[in-house]
Amino acid sequence: MSYAGRIASNTTFLFLSEVIGNVFSFILLVMVSRHFLAVGLGKYSLALSFASIFVVFTDMGTYAYMIREVSRNKGQMRNIFSNIMGLRLFLCLVTFIAVIPIAWLVAQEAEVFLLIVVIMIAVFLYYFSWNMIGIFQAYEKM
Repeated sequence: MSYAGRIASNTTFLFLSEVIGNVFSFILLVMVSRHFLAVGLGKYSLALSFASIFVVFTDMGTYAYMIREVSRNKGQMRNIFSNIMGLRLFLCLVTFIAVIPIAWLVAQEAEVFLLIVVIMIAVFLYYFSWNMIGIFQAYEKM
């Protein structure tokens, strides 16, 4: 495949994955709002917003760094990938330990605190999956 064809195919794939992801997010929001009503949706929104604020500390530029370094030197992919995974795990643990007391202070109910913890874990796992996506982007195989 030519260079222009690869760019077009990768751009199309990324665009479609964003659209599909946003459609599923919208469907999830509609289902949550219908099931939990206004109060439950407010708790869910608080927990999701809280997790989104602190997830910034789990990346710290490692995603872009991994893509750049693997695309430059594909032979070192295993080494770079394992180092990034270790760093991300460390950043996630430190962030999680730091967020727990703050979440306890912010949450006025035990249910909200538990929801924040569960969403934080889910968000961390989601961002760990981005390491795999970064490898595909580095190899331009999307």
